[in-house]
Amino acid sequence: MRVPFSLFLFTFALLIRVIGLRWGLPSAAHWYSYHPDESPRQIVGAVAGILSSGDFNPHFFNYPSLYIYLTSFAYLLMSMLGLTTTAASSAPWPVLQDITLAGRLVTALLGAATVPVVYLIGREIRGHRLGLAAALLMALLPGHVQHSHFATVDVPATFFVALSLYFAVRALRPRDENSPSWSNKQLCIAAGMAGLAAATKYNGGVVIVAPIFSWFLLARRGLIISRASFALLPAMAVLGFLIGCPYSVLSFGEFWGDCKINGVCYELMVHPRLGSGEIFKDTGNGWWYHLSFNLPFMMTWPLLIATLIGLAMAVLQRTRWRWSTAISGDGAVWLPLLAWSALYCVTLGLSQVRFMRYTLPLMPAFCVFAAGGVMMLRDAAGSTAGARRFRIPAAFALCGALGIAALMGTATVLLPFVATDPRDAAAQFLRAQQKTPTTVGLISPPWFWTPPLSLRDAPPGTGSVVTESPDGRYKFAVTGFDTTKLQSAQPQWFIISEYEWMEKERLRDAEYEKFMDVLHRQYSLAASFPASGAGKSEYEPHDFLYTHPVIRIYRRG
Repeated sequence: MRVPFSLFLFTFALLIRVIGLRWGLPSAAHWYSYHPDESPRQIVGAVAGILSSGDFNPHFFNYPSLYIYLTSFAYLLMSMLGLTTTAASSAPWPVLQDITLAGRLVTALLGAATVPVVYLIGREIRGHRLGLAAALLMALLPGHVQHSHFATVDVPATFFVALSLYFAVRALRPRDENSPSWSNKQLCIAAGMAGLAAATKYNGGVVIVAPIFSWFLLARRGLIISRASFALLPAMAVLGFLIGCPYSVLSFGEFWGDCKINGVCYELMVHPRLGSGEIFKDTGNGWWYHLSFNLPFMMTWPLLIATLIGLAMAVLQRTRWRWSTAISGDGAVWLPLLAWSALYCVTLGLSQVRFMRYTLPLMPAFCVFAAGGVMMLRDAAGSTAGARRFRIPAAFALCGALGIAALMGTATVLLPFVATDPRDAAAQFLRAQQKTPTTVGLISPPWFWTPPLSLRDAPPGTGSVVTESPDGRYKFAVTGFDTTKLQSAQPQWFIISEYEWMEKERLRDAEYEKFMDVLHRQYSLAASFPASGAGKSEYEPHDFLYTHPVIRIYRRG
């Protein structure tokens, strides 16, 4: 692959991912980010601790450390280049803003870098055309574009997963069959990348299955140095993990945590079993939930259907091989991707935590499957002269249709990053309508889903209390869905966010329905942002909704 072409794919993907990168950052109007995982209690706080103390122990292990270190380095580089905030303020928001932006830049860069890696995977499997089609789909994948804007670990982990898949596939294309050391080197690199994926997000380490599968395929052909070389794979994976998360050994007690809310114990053994409150309650089978709900938002339905076709045809192609000669056919190079996709999907479906972003590590393989499905359909069209005349234009038309679907999905997720946020619009509306001090009713204390009437937020479980705005203009009456509290407080205004009603409405909660009946009888809807939820699906994945929750403002009387 020539460097200019690599740079083109990377630059194209990066330009898409930096649009609206400053969305919802901490500011003088709200000291918290509009993304709940960019909280000072998580990665941003760990980075701030490293920068202020010089102690490389992040003292936070719900996520591994590699992304925390990368964000710290990005912040220091921004500071050296004079790109950090110079505003004089005793408030914490300037530092929080800069750290969050540094993390988002790391995410955007690694998200964009995933695209040329996907090209390389596709090229190793079936040449330039497959690689190009898969890379362009990855560049425009709506869910990946959206989450490439956030200072979170999912997109960076996906980058290392893609690298591991690439080297695992590359090992199956030996440059010299008389020199097995070449393939063994690729497998060791693939295993090391799996370790780095785990050091970014713990379950990213599942991708170790890809180089393991490649090793067994190569072993069948005698293209490995020795049977003992298998032990190098877990060793390289552990080494990669320790490079990215050294305090997993240096401070094992903190790393393991209390199994209640902190540490790797909670994240891998408790959280997947307990779920996340009402968010995924009664959502049925986990595999079906991801397939029928999360993946269509992540990919769009046309891309998902193309992916399923590609997966099916890759499996069917596998059934026509003889295992002893599998390495000799093109179908063998699909195996590491199939093995990874199957094992990771099993882990997804078993968990009670089902965020859309959890499907992101599958996307490099799925984009290759989608592009491959189109090309396999083209090949299946026949080999007669008449069929050959039409199958190439048909393949281009199908790929173009998938690209258009992805582009439309990307445009949908980018719009909220550049438009006025519904929370800001709601706050502006209330300030314009109410010039004197007043009471504002809220379902819950201010958090990321609340219009910025308060500089501080009060996330659940933190014990934080916010009773009024700093200027005393708004006194908050937090009622929950308790009609008695609503009627007792009688606030002049009442504000409710989609995040507060969406699960209650889906579950047909009786207390919620009673509360809303009273609210609608005593209050009138003054405004909704965006207006009536225009352009939105009736129900969207929890983490797809971060950028555009509906905010409704009611006026008493």
